Amino acid sequence: MQALGDLEAAAVHAGAADSLAARHDRPSVAVLTRWFAAMRAARDSAPDAADRYRAAAAALRDRGMPGVEHGLLDLALTCLAVQRGEPVPEPVEPGPYAPWIGALRGGPTELPDPPPDQLQEALWVLAGRAGLAAGTMRSSRGRPRHSPRPSTRSRAPGSGMITVGAVAETLRDLRARDCRRR
Repeated sequence: MQALGDLEAAAVHAGAADSLAARHDRPSVAVLTRWFAAMRAARDSAPDAADRYRAAAAALRDRGMPGVEHGLLDLALTCLAVQRGEPVPEPVEPGPYAPWIGALRGGPTELPDPPPDQLQEALWVLAGRAGLAAGTMRSSRGRPRHSPRPSTRSRAPGSGMITVGAVAETLRDLRARDCRRR
C-alpha cells in the first residue's frame, strides 16, 4: 500500500502490527514501524523528518538486522535531501548505498544496477536524479531494459522505510531531458 501512496491504509496496518507486537512481546516490529513513521514524516515534508530518521536508526542499532541497519540512515537522509531539493549531506556510513549517494554528491560517473530488492526503485530514482544533475543516466549499462516500470502513482520504494518521491516524476524529468536532446 505504501508503494501506491496509500499511507493512511498502511498506517492502519502499522498500528495493528504494533498492537500485535506489544501483545506478543515482539519489540523488533516497533523498530520497523518507527521507520515507517519517519518515512511518512519525510513524505509529508515535516520539518523534523531527519530527526525522526535518526531516532529510527538509533532504535535499529544492535537489533540483529545488519542488512537493514548498515547504510540505511545515510540513504534515508540522502533521499530526504533529494526530495526537498537540498544538497545531499556528507554520508557517515553509506554501506552498500555508497555508489548512489556518491553519484549524487558528484562522485563516480558510472553506477552498478541496483540490486533486485525492496530498495531497487529508490536507487533507480537516485541514479536518475544523479544523471539529471550530471547530464547522463550514470548507469554502467545506460538505461537497462529491466529497470522498473512503476505505477504512475508509485512512490519509491515499496519498503515502507524511506521515500524519495514519486517514481513518475523522475521518469518524466528524464523523458523531458531526452526530448530536449533530440
